Amino acid sequence: MVIKNIAKLMKIRQIGIHTSILFTSILVGGGVSAQSDIEEIVVIGSQITGLSTTGALPVTVVGQDELDAIGVSNTEDLLRAIPQIGEIQFNSDETGTSSNNVRGDIASLNLRGLGADATLSLVNGRRLVTHPGSTTVNGVPIHFVNLNAVPSLGLDRVEVLLDGAAALYGSDAISGVVNSVLDTDYEGFKVQLRHGFSQGTTLDETTLKLQGGWALNNGATNVTMFASLFDRTGMDCSEREYCVTPDKRDLLPAEFADDTSALALSTLTPLGNYRAGVATGDFGASSAGFTRTEVSQNGSAITSSSGQFHFEPTGYSSGVPSNNTGLDLDSGSVPVPLRYAFNGPGLKALVPDTGRNNIFTTITHELDSGMEFFGEFSYYDAETETYFAPHVVSGSNNMIVPAASYWNPFGPTGSVNRLANIDAPAEGYDMDIEGLRLVDSGLRTVTVDNSSIRFLAGLRGQVGDWDWEGAAYRSDAESVDSSRQMSRSLFYDAVSRTDATAYNPFDGDTMDQDASEFIVDVNRSIETSLTGADFKISTPNLFDLPAGTVGAAVGTEFRQEEWSDDRDERLDGTDTFTNPITGEFFSSSIMGVSATPDSSGDRDVFSAYAELAVPLLADAPLVQSLDAQVAARYESYSDVGDILKPKVALAWTVNDMLLIRTAWSEGFRAPNLETINQSVVSRFSNSQEDFLACSVTGEGCSVPITTQTLGNPDLQPEESENITFGVVLTPTDWLDLTLDFWSIEQTGVVGVFGRDSTLVEDIVLRSRGSSSDRVVRFDATAADIAATDAFNLATGRNIAAVGELQYVEQTFENLSPRKIEGYDFTAGFSFPDTSIGSVNVKFNAAYLSKFEQEGSARTAALLDAISDAAFQADFGVDASDTDSDLVGSLIQQNRNPRMRASLTGTWRNENWGAGVSGNYVSEFDDTDVTSNVDGSPYEVEEFLRFNGYVQYQFEDSSIDALQDTRFRLGVNNLFDREASLYPDPSTGYSSGLHSNRGRYVYLDIQKDF
Repeated sequence: MVIKNIAKLMKIRQIGIHTSILFTSILVGGGVSAQSDIEEIVVIGSQITGLSTTGALPVTVVGQDELDAIGVSNTEDLLRAIPQIGEIQFNSDETGTSSNNVRGDIASLNLRGLGADATLSLVNGRRLVTHPGSTTVNGVPIHFVNLNAVPSLGLDRVEVLLDGAAALYGSDAISGVVNSVLDTDYEGFKVQLRHGFSQGTTLDETTLKLQGGWALNNGATNVTMFASLFDRTGMDCSEREYCVTPDKRDLLPAEFADDTSALALSTLTPLGNYRAGVATGDFGASSAGFTRTEVSQNGSAITSSSGQFHFEPTGYSSGVPSNNTGLDLDSGSVPVPLRYAFNGPGLKALVPDTGRNNIFTTITHELDSGMEFFGEFSYYDAETETYFAPHVVSGSNNMIVPAASYWNPFGPTGSVNRLANIDAPAEGYDMDIEGLRLVDSGLRTVTVDNSSIRFLAGLRGQVGDWDWEGAAYRSDAESVDSSRQMSRSLFYDAVSRTDATAYNPFDGDTMDQDASEFIVDVNRSIETSLTGADFKISTPNLFDLPAGTVGAAVGTEFRQEEWSDDRDERLDGTDTFTNPITGEFFSSSIMGVSATPDSSGDRDVFSAYAELAVPLLADAPLVQSLDAQVAARYESYSDVGDILKPKVALAWTVNDMLLIRTAWSEGFRAPNLETINQSVVSRFSNSQEDFLACSVTGEGCSVPITTQTLGNPDLQPEESENITFGVVLTPTDWLDLTLDFWSIEQTGVVGVFGRDSTLVEDIVLRSRGSSSDRVVRFDATAADIAATDAFNLATGRNIAAVGELQYVEQTFENLSPRKIEGYDFTAGFSFPDTSIGSVNVKFNAAYLSKFEQEGSARTAALLDAISDAAFQADFGVDASDTDSDLVGSLIQQNRNPRMRASLTGTWRNENWGAGVSGNYVSEFDDTDVTSNVDGSPYEVEEFLRFNGYVQYQFEDSSIDALQDTRFRLGVNNLFDREASLYPDPSTGYSSGLHSNRGRYVYLDIQKDF
């Protein structure tokens, strides 16, 4: 991957240089002096050019000192160090086995814990295109900006506006705005090389960064370029105990010993689990088209009454000898000791191999007219390679091995592999594979290539006291997900042959067969684009009031968003599979995958906004100044209608030491294009309780089920109300303190009613003589009718007989409101001139005091309907059988900690420098793992780690090669703190909150030319 990335870097450097030359050639001839350096003020939070919002708004700025102390090697390191950013929902370590999940080199924002789609991400004040991929959270696909596309070299600062900003910046700014500001006035050239490794593991990382800035045309033109190459060798799950341990209960206190949800073990083993029976060929009358049958040998049953059996080592239990040497055939379920440890050594990548390339080029040119042209070009490309345990065949696939198959142990009379003295008919029994791991097929490998490209060009200038600026831009992003998967049709052909060339699914774990004939490459390509133009005009001097000068800004924006999802023909419903002997139809020919049709969507958005900065009072008793910010924004969407949102903020400066600030605003987030335009998406679940059938007929208590989800063109934007109140104290020139309270209330949050709730709702409706058209079933059989009659007689109900579940349908809806509140505290200490040098310290903490989510009116009606004791007794359902677990207080639950904090400190003394940082995440509950003593959830421990570095800058060296060279030696996680145990079977830790790196040592060398 290193050679490949070097080639890519050379390519993108050429792109950047050629782009710069193109811009420059267009502009040659200007003779006006270059613009002076930009004043170092925080500009986020206002559209009025030249208006300082420092202190007046709750803004956190992560400057170069903090970036150094954190030891940033990528964007994820930076995000973890900002307490107001919650769990990093989507990151490069959090990968799934399904191409339906977003994978690859990704890093998302999650300000305030409201989700990766509730924060607006900007670079130099303008939007970025959303990442093409998405992952469902609580049933809803989430789209986000991938911040790994922003280069870390050249990053001057990161501004985080901790306030609702929809009135200023538009949709997605519900929880705030994060603006990455690049150093676009750099002159010179520097090279930075960094190499780091995680102590005691195979993980190592190398980063090469280039930054150049040139003044041309007698200073009228400035061109700046940043380029970086990043290469990582990943880490296997076996290198962390919390990941590789198959029974994570061994790592938990004894009171959690009975909770099997902490098992990283699967019943899908190489030994296999099967059912004997007869394929009826009439799928549609029942869910399987397969009748299960008990099998006996010498008069004694060797399967369960439903034909179930599995293989196990000879003598392990009371099984009977099979045709496989060293293996017995045993009825019943697979014992825990024989289950498959899918996180075993070499079976799962904990950190994927990654190669990433970034380039960012900016240009400014002063025209003879006094106007300034500016442009930006960026390119990003990254490839990740990861792997998972071998392919599986699960019960939901209903993969039947015909009786005539060569290796069938219950095959026809005369077959060399038929077990002796069994009571199977002469034609033999078919076999339903309930669970099988094909270790012969090798690891499931996944390669993801993410890329994006962005062009921006604009003009800015002045007319009197008015500053104006306009720009046009285009961004495109693509994610190509390639994986090795198993074909249903090719697998069926391989196991169905009647000679010894057939694939043998009954050979246990010998791992000596060629499975390549049914392993295929499957690709998914997703694209997004953002095309836009904007224009604004502003002045800090509109007119004078007694208290000062009024500032104003007005602007308009237009953007077009596009999204398309092009799946492999094996995934989009083009290449299907119909089981030849059961008649069952599968919409996808890939094992374990439901077809998802190709989808696409686009929207046009027009917006207009206005902002006023109004001085209300000055130089009065207890009032040094009282200033107001008033803003409003109108947006018109081509698909979800129009919306108008206001904002009002007040900043009361009592004196030089005390400022009191408050703000109120309304916000909105438009539903993403996928939730509006998505075609029917089918998803399998291996085990679902059919509440109605289970209580009425005693069947269906655990059945495979399909859920079909549809996009909803009638979705409306989510709306919010934001309130902040805070104080800023500056008692001395070396100390700054801030304390802010904030509250966000959302309504119309996009969600789905949920499969469990829909099934329970169907019972309620059927008890009233109707039914839900979202629950689709097969026709009732004679046995179903008889069982229902008996149920009605016993309970006095009048329920109509129903057949087995076929699928449940759901659509996206504007549902639950939620409210979240908390406090932010910062303390900054600055000692620029002491006897030991300059020292800067910054502390930042975020405390979450409320996170409550209410149920929708539909949920409330359902819970009320099933609250009756008789109803619960008759149908065996209550609130726990619905999806109402997302209702109520969610604080400190499921990766939602109450408190996060960070501390950074830097020291400089002539050529020497050092820095230290700390990061704290408080404890939270894992509600999936509960105590067998009192039912309380497992508490994931708090996490605290420290980073540090020391550096030396050669400035007057007698060795030319060392002149202007800086050496930095750093250690992240100084005390080798292990990630807190989060007993999720997939990884054993929370990648969104904690780090798996352990002690990480790096050497960073930078040379200025």
